[in-house]
Amino acid sequence: MTFISGTGWLVTHREQRSVTVLDPGLGDPAHVDVPVAAAPCEPNCHLDRHGVLWVYLPTGDELVAHDAVTGEVIARERLASSVGAAGFWPHPDGKRLGLSVAMGQDTPLSHLAELVDGRIVGRDLPGEFLNGFSSGGDRYLSLPHDIREIALRDVTTGAVTVACHAGEELEAALVSDDFVLVAHNHEGHHLLTTRSLSRQADVDYGTLRNSIAATDGRGRWMTNGRDGVLRLWELPERVVDEAEGQQALW
Repeated sequence: MTFISGTGWLVTHREQRSVTVLDPGLGDPAHVDVPVAAAPCEPNCHLDRHGVLWVYLPTGDELVAHDAVTGEVIARERLASSVGAAGFWPHPDGKRLGLSVAMGQDTPLSHLAELVDGRIVGRDLPGEFLNGFSSGGDRYLSLPHDIREIALRDVTTGAVTVACHAGEELEAALVSDDFVLVAHNHEGHHLLTTRSLSRQADVDYGTLRNSIAATDGRGRWMTNGRDGVLRLWELPERVVDEAEGQQALW
């Protein structure tokens, strides 16, 4: 699942040649047929708001752009990865698309691509797991694999602007320009300020343990609970950052 600015939430289906698009409030579902099915292990495709279906093909290690209506291949690019599963992160400019390819024990690949004159033009991004962009598109969140570090990096240079030790916090999301949501030991969630990546507040869902499924980067995010239910959460108008404390959610 990913969020597409101006469109809503995109849900891919394993082993089905279709995707579902929901509005920002999770209503008005629309089903869109696509020319390929997602990979059985992970959804390896992304439909952008321009009608381009992006597909990562582990066999051949390629990123392929399809016309989502006709299925015609627009372009393809060879990546520097190996067989893996891809996660996609649309850049706020609406033109570029970030992706990270998990490759088991090997260091993951993070990549930024766009279509230019019918060709895929891209470059690798420093860091390990790309996990979202700031609303202005100038920074991105990178999560750990080999190096136990959560970091915000500059999109142009890849330089680290702020970082912290990850500990056991392997799951995180850039939920707004001000906060990163992290899963602590997969049991509780904390909010870190993007200024210093220091802990500012605990999140109390009042329900079963949740994994972070997706975020719109504007203060809302989706979780997937043990009961298999997707839930949409929103930051309160004011998050107390003078001292740590539990936050009420909408």
